[in-house]
Amino acid sequence: MMGFLHSIQRSGSVVNSLTNLQVCNNYLVGATSKNTLIRTSTVPPYNISDYVYNYLVLAYVNNLYWETLVDLIYDLNHHFHLYLEIEISRLSDDRVHNIFLDPMGWHTVISMQSGTNFYINKGMKKVRPLNKTKDHLFDSIAWNHHNVNELSTQEILIGTNDGLIFETMLMFNEDSFFSSGTIEQYWIQAR
Repeated sequence: MMGFLHSIQRSGSVVNSLTNLQVCNNYLVGATSKNTLIRTSTVPPYNISDYVYNYLVLAYVNNLYWETLVDLIYDLNHHFHLYLEIEISRLSDDRVHNIFLDPMGWHTVISMQSGTNFYINKGMKKVRPLNKTKDHLFDSIAWNHHNVNELSTQEILIGTNDGLIFETMLMFNEDSFFSSGTIEQYWIQAR
């Protein structure tokens, strides 16, 4: 399988090859080769505690295991109560460079190979561009572990492939977004 999920027909939609995957706090977020974000939430007692990328061996708190990602996607209707496919980008020549999921599973940052970056939180139905971050490829994010806000990341650090570190706070509130037009509350180079 070489770490990718081959297309599987599911309820009239096609789950494309996964290129990136993150799991945190019972949330699974994956990016596909067709620039689609897949987001799922597990139902207890199937709490995901860890995974291995090549075959996605999921370890659950009740010591049950799924050995392949194919089994996971195939059985989504039986084991998950939330499954969303969200378009990231319509540019066919652009691909996902990296995805990041905060420890609570609320906030997702998507970095594209073109240097365009996106944000989505668990309450949003589509990704929003991070306008101040243009032309930066994100390689790491240091999340704020004290954050208890589903609408804001609070202060976070973002590391780029150029060795730069930026501090920012990402927040989506429909009222403030439409007045300011930006997700980033600020964008400061720390190093």
